[in-house]
Amino acid sequence: MVKRLNDQLFFLLAIFMFITPALARMNAPDPYLYKRPSEIWDKDKIEGMMMNPWVVFAAREGLRLYQQADETSRVTYTALFLDKFEVTQKKGRYIFVENDAAPEIKGWGRIEQFIILPHAIKTVHSITHKAVLINKLKRIQGSVNVVNPLNAPHQKATPTAKELKILEFANIYLYYPSERNPTYVLLGKKPFFYPFEENAIGSVENTILGWVPAERVFTWDTREAFQPSHDRKHPIYYFSNKEDIESYYNSHPKDDTFPTCENVPSCKDNLKNRQNSELLVVSPDMGNKIDHSPWPPEAFRYAILEQSTDPNKPFLIGVPGATPDVSRITQHIEKQSQVSEIRDVVFLIDATKSMEPYLVLAGKIAKEIMDQFRLKKEKLKEIGDLRFGAAVYRDYADELPYQYEVVEDLTTQVRLMKKRLETISIRRNFERPNDPAYYPEAVFQGIIHSIRGMNWKQGSRKLIIHIGDAGNHSRGQDRYKEKDIAKMLVEQDISYSAILITSETENQGRISARKLFCKQTRTIINETAQLWWEEVAKMENDRILPAEKVIEIKEDLEKLIDSSGDTDCCKSDLSCCPCGDRRWTLRCVSTDHDYERTISKQIDKLANQLFEVKSMLEIFRTGRIPSLAKKEPIVTQPETQQKPSVSYRPQLMPGVVKSLVNRIGEDLISRLNDAEVRNKAVLVLGNEMIKNIENPEVRKEAVDKLGTHELSKYLKADAQFFTRAYVMLKRPGKGYQNDPDQMTKMVIFQRKELERLLQPLTIFKEKYHCQLHPGNIKRIWRDFMLAIIGESDEEYIDPEIKNASFEELYKQQYGIALRKKHPLLKISYANIDAGMIPTGIDIGALQKYLCNSQQQLKKLYDSNERFFKVFGDEYIWVEADVLP
Repeated sequence: MVKRLNDQLFFLLAIFMFITPALARMNAPDPYLYKRPSEIWDKDKIEGMMMNPWVVFAAREGLRLYQQADETSRVTYTALFLDKFEVTQKKGRYIFVENDAAPEIKGWGRIEQFIILPHAIKTVHSITHKAVLINKLKRIQGSVNVVNPLNAPHQKATPTAKELKILEFANIYLYYPSERNPTYVLLGKKPFFYPFEENAIGSVENTILGWVPAERVFTWDTREAFQPSHDRKHPIYYFSNKEDIESYYNSHPKDDTFPTCENVPSCKDNLKNRQNSELLVVSPDMGNKIDHSPWPPEAFRYAILEQSTDPNKPFLIGVPGATPDVSRITQHIEKQSQVSEIRDVVFLIDATKSMEPYLVLAGKIAKEIMDQFRLKKEKLKEIGDLRFGAAVYRDYADELPYQYEVVEDLTTQVRLMKKRLETISIRRNFERPNDPAYYPEAVFQGIIHSIRGMNWKQGSRKLIIHIGDAGNHSRGQDRYKEKDIAKMLVEQDISYSAILITSETENQGRISARKLFCKQTRTIINETAQLWWEEVAKMENDRILPAEKVIEIKEDLEKLIDSSGDTDCCKSDLSCCPCGDRRWTLRCVSTDHDYERTISKQIDKLANQLFEVKSMLEIFRTGRIPSLAKKEPIVTQPETQQKPSVSYRPQLMPGVVKSLVNRIGEDLISRLNDAEVRNKAVLVLGNEMIKNIENPEVRKEAVDKLGTHELSKYLKADAQFFTRAYVMLKRPGKGYQNDPDQMTKMVIFQRKELERLLQPLTIFKEKYHCQLHPGNIKRIWRDFMLAIIGESDEEYIDPEIKNASFEELYKQQYGIALRKKHPLLKISYANIDAGMIPTGIDIGALQKYLCNSQQQLKKLYDSNERFFKVFGDEYIWVEADVLP
């Protein structure tokens, strides 16, 4: 009884302890005092508490609440993204939270997993951390120009149904796992939200976008950027490293010679480990032609990443809108396309006793096809090798290795090939009486050895032209079936054309062998088409091929499957039963009557068809199987659409593009275990190249092909890339001291910030007529202070602010320094409030400065065409020298 009572008391005590935190609410930390959440995470006592409850929001889906401030304790609730809670207690890096609408939902959660401040992260100068969506110089995962944020900082999280577009900037609320090395950032449309609003314009739901991979953004925590000066007299060179830019200008004090590794000492001294193209990153100014193109208002400027106190020293900037030279990429793709025009043709000839009367004819057929291929190639001015090879197969009764024999490996030497064809002969002179096709012929062995044993070139258009008069009489000596042959042809992407030699005969053995050749070759063609149809269906399911292309290719394959599937026609003693078109064909050549006269036209027609044979890889890229008569053009932008090399859309230097291609290709090669990546790689490279990917030469070619193919897709989507570069604010050199700056410093402002700055200046101008005197200076300075901190009431001017000068507060709030260095701007507001104003100050100069500032800001404020919108807020890029 006592034990049961103790157990009940212990249970009630545990419940009481769990619900105790709900008895009180913690007040919210002062959002003005705390710039970033991490300032609160480890505080035992939070200073500057507000009057309202501390409202927090789940910063990720799957956030767990625990019974105790310990992740090993029982989970009481799993939150959704942006679930709302109130904080009742803090213990270390845990907070106890409750859902006001559902009191049963409560527990301890990790404070880092909540949005605990209603504003984005700020610097000590109150500049909001911003993230600009970019494409770094690497493979782009996902959409080129849009990112869909996620509900949690991991790849498998669900999207939030919102989006961020290229070069749009958003505000950073959290970094994950750390600010120093983030993999994801939590972004919001606006720099703050109203924690007590629900589903309103300024609510957390309508402000927070979600988590975005850190590799898709660059973070920016200042207002300052560069824009090439419209008045500059010298080309701007964007160097990849600081040492080179200093070396270049030190060695070129009086000229603007285009930098190369030969004329930049720091590069030339280390030439063995350098490439010319690595010297510069982008080149908007080509030679001595200065680009003076106006920048669109919304174009993101070159963010200043590293400031230099000396204007004659390099600045590190971020160039967000760089593009590869489309013409260079197109040329590279054309070059690769030309390589794919390599043709490998193998003549596989039956050299059994039954073919003895027709070996000369088989040689003539092969020579005629070779001649027609060469004429076609010259007429079309194709670049790429045309290689021919030959092999023969015989009977199973022949000794190894004579069952299959390579007459000549694939070679470009056509004369040699023709001579080698004349050497083909049979090996046995005995046959069964009246049936030279009696002995088992190794037809399938011949095809298989040709697929596996010839020196095919990777990426070539492969074709086997099979000439014979009898089918595969294995009679149990091998287990290969037509489907096995078809599978090998598909795996190696080899086309197959069979030529059946026929003649009038009453020999039933010959007739049966001919019928068997007809049936087997038609079946091989049929099985091959079916396998390719299945491959296309799989690609359709995986969304690798566009729907319209799938429909075209499937229709063509279905026609071939239907026509080749009928093998009844092979039962006729006299008729030939041709089928197929280009890639997979069966044709018949009759030796009856005056065949010497008619054969040439027949073979010429066949040769013209066979010349147009493409690999299935090419067909996947270009469309219908039969429509191959016209050469497919390289897809690129029309000349009128190619982006000019202007400073707001500069072109990446060729070496940078080459490195980008290599980086993309290597990344894709490293992901070949991923089914989706592998399927796409097969389209570009083919199975054969992928199988040999460990070969260094093969890998090098594969990296280039994959990288170029992927980059060409980015270009079609008008991809822009972000890169870093070192530039000079002023052109160094004694003779250029009075020249305009190379760069103009720009500052980004919201319209409402300009409005706040403008208000006290307008009062100063319109009420006091731009005059300062002891009677109004205190009032004017108070209005200035309130405008800078964004407040309207003097009660918000706390002692810390009162002890700061106008100059200090301006820099703290806007992150930039005042242009004017007047003594009065350096005096604290407390001293001005107390009337402690030094004598002998030139008030007139300060009056003029403030009045001119009002005119400049008013002009900016009224220039509506210069403003642009991001998530509904209006922004403007302002020249720093027109600001106060």
